[in-house]
Amino acid sequence: MLIISAHPPLPNSKEAGQKVFYNFVRQLQTEFELHLITFIRDDEKSWGFSDVEMYFKTIETVRNSSSTKAINIMKNPFKPILLNTRKSPTFSFKIKEILSKYEFDAVHFEWEQMLQYLDLVKKIKFKTVTCHDVISQMYDRKYQHSALLKFFYKYQERVILNFEKKMFGRISNVFTLNEKDKRLVKNINKDVSCEVILPYFHKDESSTISSNKKYDLVFFGAMNRRENEDGVKWFAKNVYPEIVKKYTNLSVLILGSNPSDSLIKICQKNNFKISGYVDDPYQYIKESAVGIVPLRLGAGIKIKTLEFLGCGIPVVSTSVGAEGIYPPDNSFLFVEDEEISFSNKILELLENPNQRLSAGNKAKKFIEEYYDFDENNKKISDIYNNI
Repeated sequence: MLIISAHPPLPNSKEAGQKVFYNFVRQLQTEFELHLITFIRDDEKSWGFSDVEMYFKTIETVRNSSSTKAINIMKNPFKPILLNTRKSPTFSFKIKEILSKYEFDAVHFEWEQMLQYLDLVKKIKFKTVTCHDVISQMYDRKYQHSALLKFFYKYQERVILNFEKKMFGRISNVFTLNEKDKRLVKNINKDVSCEVILPYFHKDESSTISSNKKYDLVFFGAMNRRENEDGVKWFAKNVYPEIVKKYTNLSVLILGSNPSDSLIKICQKNNFKISGYVDDPYQYIKESAVGIVPLRLGAGIKIKTLEFLGCGIPVVSTSVGAEGIYPPDNSFLFVEDEEISFSNKILELLENPNQRLSAGNKAKKFIEEYYDFDENNKKISDIYNNI
């Protein structure tokens, strides 16, 4: 199998998607001899890249920097930005070069934007792609929340929808990470074969949940991603002031690498503890009473939400932060899109420790029952055994 990826699979990544990809690779290598061609940033090489070499017969990398992305965007101003940032003659050359050396039974694309290289591998019959999110939905949300670039994002959405409809129709199997995205893919192209592959994420293995909490609220995410910064800023401006009117000693922890200067200033102003990168974020999460996911942008399932639940803490989230997760009831994942209802639900949980403890136990049980990675592996094997 040839794997063509927008990012390397990394066990120690600061971004959830690369960890999901890493564990997918671990399953694929039981089925195939793997060859990887991937874009990579300089800093990603220290995130466990050497640990993945054992899974591949060959690895080819193409450096991806901010300057090369900017040049590609300027060269192709009317093409979707997410495609431009992964457009590279060097990358195309490496695909052609490896095709001249090996015969492949299958090709897999990791991240939807890599389907722009589909024509180069059209002779390989079995083709799969993992959509970590559906790009057209991402642009639609940017359109809804941007005043200055509203029409630009609408144009981007229309172009990428045409791209998705065409490319999905040429793929043997499209993998999504949740049922909601599967429905989106089927709405774009009803004839596509689409399967849900559960995303891998950290599950806390301890059997008990501590009632002693060091922090009241916790947010977790790569802070250089626009949707995470936007979410924390929205919370700080619109939700936090309502909470501290009644709960004056509130402690808020913002976990995640690469916060911007503007975000650091906002956190300092509101007395939020902002950590930057930490080796073990899950210990901090378990020491927190409530997880918050105040996202308005982005698409796809949010690994942070699953990891909060897996650590046994209740979550208050917007509908964007909770999408693709389907609990049997609303007793531990609370979806609130309005500022006042978001703040009221947090206050309710903070003021009722028994409710929090019960919600945390239910959250942990839900993750154990509904996210069975052994069953996931069986599904992957069955799909590829059809070749």
